[in-house]
Amino acid sequence: MLWAGWAAAAWRSPWDGWIWAAVAVLTTLGIWARRRHSYYVVNLVAAAGELVVVGWAVRLTGGLASDAYILFGSEAFTFALYPRGWSVAGAGLAFAVYAWAVAPAWTGAFWFRTAVMDGYLVAAGILGESFRRQVQAMRRGRRRLEQLERALSLQAGLLREQPLEMALAHVLDQAVALLGIEYGYIGMEREGVPDRHTLARVTPDPAGMPWETAVAPVIEEAVQRNELVIVDDVSRHPLGDSPAVRRAGIRAVAAAPVQSGSRFRGVLALAGRTAGALAPDHMVVVMALAGLAGDQIRFQREREAARKRGRLLATLERVGKVVTANLRLEAVLPAIHAAVVQELEADGFYVVLTVPDRTDAVYLAYHYDAGERRPAGMVPLTPDGPTARVLASGQPLLVQEAEPDEAGPGGRAATGIALVPLVRETRVIGAMAAFSYRTAYDEDQLEFLSALASQAAIAIENARVFERAESNALTDHLTGLGNARRFSAALAEWVERANAGEIDGLALLVIDSDSLKQVNDRFGHAAGDAHLIHVAEAIRRHIRASDVACRYAGDEFVVLLAGASAAVAAQVARRICEAAAAFHWEGQALDGVSVSVGVAEFVPGMTSEALFTEADRAMYRAKQLGKNRVWVAEPSGPY
Repeated sequence: MLWAGWAAAAWRSPWDGWIWAAVAVLTTLGIWARRRHSYYVVNLVAAAGELVVVGWAVRLTGGLASDAYILFGSEAFTFALYPRGWSVAGAGLAFAVYAWAVAPAWTGAFWFRTAVMDGYLVAAGILGESFRRQVQAMRRGRRRLEQLERALSLQAGLLREQPLEMALAHVLDQAVALLGIEYGYIGMEREGVPDRHTLARVTPDPAGMPWETAVAPVIEEAVQRNELVIVDDVSRHPLGDSPAVRRAGIRAVAAAPVQSGSRFRGVLALAGRTAGALAPDHMVVVMALAGLAGDQIRFQREREAARKRGRLLATLERVGKVVTANLRLEAVLPAIHAAVVQELEADGFYVVLTVPDRTDAVYLAYHYDAGERRPAGMVPLTPDGPTARVLASGQPLLVQEAEPDEAGPGGRAATGIALVPLVRETRVIGAMAAFSYRTAYDEDQLEFLSALASQAAIAIENARVFERAESNALTDHLTGLGNARRFSAALAEWVERANAGEIDGLALLVIDSDSLKQVNDRFGHAAGDAHLIHVAEAIRRHIRASDVACRYAGDEFVVLLAGASAAVAAQVARRICEAAAAFHWEGQALDGVSVSVGVAEFVPGMTSEALFTEADRAMYRAKQLGKNRVWVAEPSGPY
């Protein structure tokens, strides 16, 4: 613009053609510089050319007598745009050009003019540099404040209910917008896993190779040093030799550790396609973004921990209600199983209880596997199996890809097993386990199972104590059969079920010893007790496990046979008579020992009292007919 003005002012002068030619050259250089982004170099060349042209004009218009030397001062505007070093060089060039233009008239006026002119040019450069620095500092400060304000506003919107990946993706989107870059990545460290878990990624080429792999050296350096690392121009860094970096067009990289509190969580990486896009000036903003990511991770973890505690407390409360309302294992264990399945989505669950003086076997109290409830009972214990290890150590255990265990999943290996001991007052009373054929369990799930086990151990122990007390209250201490209380409860229950059609047939045996008084009188009460024990064993050997046998009173026994007709019951009674007759005392068989049995069959509508009366009458009829025999009652109805 300056040269165009001079050309217009010199219109029709002898040198206007040369001036217009210079304008054309400078314009061409300006267009070239715009296309090549080389304004800095072109302006320096143009400024030097202008000094030479001004000197030429001074020489042509009278040398020292020409006032055109004043045009040297116009270059102060140019040198004010460059560092002062260039201003000093320009002042030296101006001195040389002016000396050539006025040579050989180097008089006092020449030295005065050059001193003023050069001082003016150098001062312009110094002032211009100071001004530029202030302007740049103000711009950087204003931009930094704007970025921090946006980061703070971003923080206010992050800490709310949303998935962690979505929140961190929002952080990266804002980082890209704030810094004018193209790439963003947040990866979280995982214990025991060599690779970071990618939580969020921004890339202009979603189908390409993950760009964070290309800049992995910078990321690892930030992780190792636990501080921000910025490479503002990869061409001056070994990273610039990477083909992957060149393919992605990455020119600047920054990586910072992501922490929540003092704990390292992962890494934030940013990259741009312009050199200097991530200059050291951006350090505060990058660290602020890394801090936001760490705060979000901590917020999500604390929220998840609170939810987990809430679920655990709700589960423990629910199990506690069941435990309070029930003192039987058959009610307690399914409730615990339901709580485990709801939290762990287990394919199987089992509870084993230790057996006194047994290390090679355990009692499998509850076993659920792949949709099927397995029967309880004694099972052998694999010496080095997971269950044996938990029982021996008293410590929880996570097992991945476990082999089948006799006390646990059977038939095929589980993908994951979480086992915890059942501890009551420092004593291991058993173990509880959940297993899955689909997924492996982690420490959080093991922790949940351990917390549940502490309450389960109390519930199981209380149920066992109650059942032992109940068993003692309903068991005859001499024979081990049920007592009269046990019989009365069972008779009422079974008659009620028979009347409701739940049992297809029911029979009652009333068995009375014919020989107890003679045995007592001849051999003493010890022999009499042995006779009663012998009769009880004869009864046990000839009935089913589902039948109920009790010592009703003195030498009288009763047996309830579900699903049995009178004929079937009579056959059972005859076998009991035969077995009871084979009594030995002190190594010799005693002759004449026998029992009499009365049999009564249930008739619909019959009461428990009526059924017992019929069987008792039949027993007395057997005695009247000579003892050592079985008599079947004829129903006397109606009932």
